[in-house]
Amino acid sequence: MQSQRGSYKQSNLTNLSPTMESRKKNWIIVTTCVLVAIAAIVLFAHYFNWNHLRKPIERRVSAATGRTFSINGDIDVRFHWHPVVTVDGVSLSNAPWGTTPVMAQIGHAQITLDLLSLFHKEIIIPTVEINHVKLVLEKKSPDVANWIFDTHSKNNTGSNKSVAVHQLIINDASARYLSDVEHADLTVTASTIDSDLTQSSTSRMIEVKARGTYRDLPLSLQGKIGVIDSMADLQKPYPLSIEGSIGATYVNASGTVAKLAQLQGLDLQLALAGASLADLFPILGVPLPPSPAYSVGGRLSQRDNVWNFQNFSGRLGNSDLHGQFLLNRTLKPQYINADLQSESLNLKDLSGLIGGRSDSGKPIVNSKTVLPHDPFNFEKLHAADAEVKFRGKKIQTQRLPLEDMSAVLKLNAGVLELKPVSFGVARGHIDASIHIDSNHDPIESAADITIRRIQFGELFPQFKLKTVNAGVIGGRVKLAGQGNSIADMLGTANGQAAFLMNGGTVSNLVVRLANLDVANSLVALLGGDKSMPIRCMVTDMKAVNGKMTADTMLLDTEKSLIQGQGSINFADETLDLRLTSRPKDKSLLALKGPIDLSGTFKNPHATPSLKNVGGRAALAAVLGSVLGPLAFAPLLELGGAEDANCAALISNVKERVNIKMPRQKPMNYKIDNDIGFTKLRF
Repeated sequence: MQSQRGSYKQSNLTNLSPTMESRKKNWIIVTTCVLVAIAAIVLFAHYFNWNHLRKPIERRVSAATGRTFSINGDIDVRFHWHPVVTVDGVSLSNAPWGTTPVMAQIGHAQITLDLLSLFHKEIIIPTVEINHVKLVLEKKSPDVANWIFDTHSKNNTGSNKSVAVHQLIINDASARYLSDVEHADLTVTASTIDSDLTQSSTSRMIEVKARGTYRDLPLSLQGKIGVIDSMADLQKPYPLSIEGSIGATYVNASGTVAKLAQLQGLDLQLALAGASLADLFPILGVPLPPSPAYSVGGRLSQRDNVWNFQNFSGRLGNSDLHGQFLLNRTLKPQYINADLQSESLNLKDLSGLIGGRSDSGKPIVNSKTVLPHDPFNFEKLHAADAEVKFRGKKIQTQRLPLEDMSAVLKLNAGVLELKPVSFGVARGHIDASIHIDSNHDPIESAADITIRRIQFGELFPQFKLKTVNAGVIGGRVKLAGQGNSIADMLGTANGQAAFLMNGGTVSNLVVRLANLDVANSLVALLGGDKSMPIRCMVTDMKAVNGKMTADTMLLDTEKSLIQGQGSINFADETLDLRLTSRPKDKSLLALKGPIDLSGTFKNPHATPSLKNVGGRAALAAVLGSVLGPLAFAPLLELGGAEDANCAALISNVKERVNIKMPRQKPMNYKIDNDIGFTKLRF
């Protein structure tokens, strides 16, 4: 049995041996063929004159671009696992409308290829090194640029393969950028350097410098852009830093960019400074108002044309400013959303919103007028839609004691609304809504202002009126006009203004001087000024074509009734008001001169009416020379003015203009802190 088994195994080994030998021979043959093929390729590559491919390559690239492509130097190929191709003297012609015949010139290029990637959809080029590069990039219109090639040429036989360059090395490269769209003429130079951008490791960077003009503004920028050194770096953002100026705007940014060619995926720490925020409009297309000098810094991120300036803080003139700012350019028109805050706001720093500053940021000073005449910018009002919220805690002004400002601005299709705008004033509030429609020329505008619970005694703290107590003022102003500036809008305004006050006290001396009551004024001065109760104050004015005329204007106290008449003209900024005081008690010496308020908003004048005063003084002199003791008869004030019917006056204004007030006791005009005024309806 054992001999049989042994003979069986021997038989099997004998039968398998030819098969194994056959496979071994086949493997040797295949290996030999591959080696021979590689050797043949190497020998071919070594002895082949690659310059014979210049014409076919030129024809292929020319057909693909629709431009004349030429290779004026040598082509060489060195075969390794990653073959290296070198080309000298490459040029590409410009678009027919270009300013120069040649768009691109490359003195020397060295390209490393990944052969296996040729069989995939994406061709991988590990390294590209270019030297002595000159480019002319031109943009004629938003859709016409010389780097947009005629890819629809009949001879175009290009494939759908994409190309990925892992490492780009640039030496001695310059490009000139000309654009009729951005009004730009820039010269940019680039070269690869070793740089310690992150201060943690030294890596190669592309140093870029730009000089020239952009948006007709002088530009000087320099920066560094990271170079990808390996496949792993494809998943990492490029490091980026830039510093310089565009016009009067200084910029400093450092961070990363995910897609360098498209400048997409930015994540930067950005600092901006300049003379006026309006300078950013021609640069970025963001419609910001003129402002004083500013500086601001924060984090800027960008994804898919949505820019987000987060947690920024800085200074705007004498004000601090911080918050968030988002710009979405995927929408048409672009959309702005901002949330801004200020701990200490100087109201003058916002004067650019109403035409009080030029685009350079300097205040507009007119020697003759007060109202801003600088026209609104129609282009800015249509450049974006926006929603901006603002809150300011402490408000700095020259006169009014303002605090806790809040405002919401909405801009939609050229229609601007400030609604609501709220100020804290003298323990009360001013609430306003403003509507500006720039779809009309001239611009149509409307303003609705409500005044609630303002304490009269705290309204003018700089005057330190110790004898004035806290009467409570309320009212409403509603105006509508047309014009491309604040001055024009008010100069054509129609509407009404009404103010009411009851309660409080006023200086006895001030009331006496209103009638030029010499005798009682001397008593007040010698015996000490005292306050007298205010029974009521009523002012009701109507505006027609910019001229506001007083229908009712009076201040009624226990000792005197002061009435006003006349007008305020916004069209020419003039005053024509007369205040007449009618005493309720007697005086031995009163010139009885009405007080005229005249002049302009810029130079107002408050003077006694000398015509009546002079007449009474002359009459007193004549009587003194003739009748002696009767000389002072013309200057004697017998009083007798009756109390104004405050209840009826207030009721009439309330009924006519819909002011609602809490019910009060009859003829009780003492201070009531619960007085409130609702909106008027005209």
